[in-house]
Amino acid sequence: MRMTEIDGIQSRLIQISHIHFPKLFRQFGSLGIHPSQCGMLWILHRENGLSQSELAKRLKIKPSTVAVSIRRMEKAGFLERRADKKDLRRNCIYLTDRAQEILEKSKEIYRENEKIMTEGISEAEQYLLIRLLNQIIENLERAEPSGCEGYCQIEMLKEDEPYA
Repeated sequence: MRMTEIDGIQSRLIQISHIHFPKLFRQFGSLGIHPSQCGMLWILHRENGLSQSELAKRLKIKPSTVAVSIRRMEKAGFLERRADKKDLRRNCIYLTDRAQEILEKSKEIYRENEKIMTEGISEAEQYLLIRLLNQIIENLERAEPSGCEGYCQIEMLKEDEPYA
């Protein structure tokens, strides 16, 4: 089977994005958070107390982008900075109780969305799809390592799913 640009993988991924992202913006907007900020919360949930530069590395985005998000999330009451007890020159980022509440609510959003997206797809097919998507991610990262600036939160996707 020969695929054209219109019915190829790239086209399908774009179509999924156009359908899924507006829904995510509505869902997370109702919680007072931007969908991209949720990745930061999940990373801090696993490793609370990371520095700004450590967060930037894990999110694969520029430290300046992380700084803007941290400021906004501090203002919204989701994060707080504290001086590192071992190195007072270093600030660490911590989740607040309000962020923990958001994480619990986001689990439900992830579960609901996953259920909708996988309807009619067997468990074996889901595992295969995840493996294939991970391969696409690896291929794209190898071809252009900085190509996902500001969008990718690969560590969140490759590790334990937040909705599990």
